Amino acid sequence: MLRTTIETQQQTLTELAAKLQTLSASSTKQQTALTELQQELESSKAATAATKSSLTTAQDSLQTANDSLTRQSESLQTLTRQINDESHKYIVAKRQRNAWAVLCGALMVYAMTK
Repeated sequence: MLRTTIETQQQTLTELAAKLQTLSASSTKQQTALTELQQELESSKAATAATKSSLTTAQDSLQTANDSLTRQSESLQTLTRQINDESHKYIVAKRQRNAWAVLCGALMVYAMTK
């Protein structure tokens, strides 16, 4: 009976040793996987930081371009107003010249008829 108990305990110890070896190997694999995942996480963090930096630079460039477009739009509006003002002055001057030409022509006709 004692011998059976000892053999059972030895068998149990052998089984436990095998399970411990399996767990140890599994633990090593898990540790390796964990290390790889940590490296991947660090790589992802670096990529995210680089992307954030690129986005910030792009946003700054877009803001600069937007400011430039706003200035160009204002300049274009000013130029349009100046062209319209000059066009109006030209039309007024042409009307005045035509009016004077008609008046002078009428005075010449009047002077010739007298």
